Amino acid sequence: MDPSVASVLAFAVIFAAAGAWELRRPQSLPGQGAARRWRVNIGLFALSSGTMVLFAAVSAAVLPVWYSAANAGAPPATGWHSIAIFLALDATYYGLHRVLHMVGVLWRFHAVHHTDLELDVSSALRHHPGEALLTGAVAGAIAPLLGATAAEISGFAALGFAVQVIAHANIALPPRLVRILERFIVTPDFHRRHHGRDAEFYNSNFGHILTLWDRVFRTASPIGRAGPSDYGVDLFLKPSDQGLGSVLRQPFRNPR
Repeated sequence: MDPSVASVLAFAVIFAAAGAWELRRPQSLPGQGAARRWRVNIGLFALSSGTMVLFAAVSAAVLPVWYSAANAGAPPATGWHSIAIFLALDATYYGLHRVLHMVGVLWRFHAVHHTDLELDVSSALRHHPGEALLTGAVAGAIAPLLGATAAEISGFAALGFAVQVIAHANIALPPRLVRILERFIVTPDFHRRHHGRDAEFYNSNFGHILTLWDRVFRTASPIGRAGPSDYGVDLFLKPSDQGLGSVLRQPFRNPR
């Protein structure tokens, strides 16, 4: 099977499984606007995916040359190499996530992800095409410099997608299990705090897969801390702000 087709199928299975889990054991009942939110979030995902397809087509002539130059003379990949690549890529995504919050013009695009007024599996798909293009370009440039193989990049992407879909899902986990998992991996409770409307929440818990970097750099909120009572960004709380066209225009307004 073509690797790209296999990746799409894997992502679809992961998303469907998380959605079924969410329906079976929800953390909270969905709001009345759930259908509209799903249309908007899936619409953003389609536009972001289309943007990335175009980016991949344009960069197809450049990336192989860049990859070959960055990996000239590199030793064959080993198990330890794959672990090192995984840690390096996860640290990269943690750092990029913090930059998206710190730099005003980048926050304008990333804030679209935070303007969702509820969280469920569809929230993991909610990224502005401008942010998708930026993160794709950064990852596409850094991964070869790190010496990552195509298999390592694909594996990291699949695991990252699975963790992020589950982290955004409206699912309930036993508190004792959460306390154990949260020491190592991003859980729904851990990431839910990152989506709180107040700065004390959204300026913490930046982890992509591991919670390690939040603990090392002291951006983790305490394990077991109560989650936020509401989500979103103050400027975009009205129903008129939640349509697809309005969401796409949000970066060109002041999101803080």
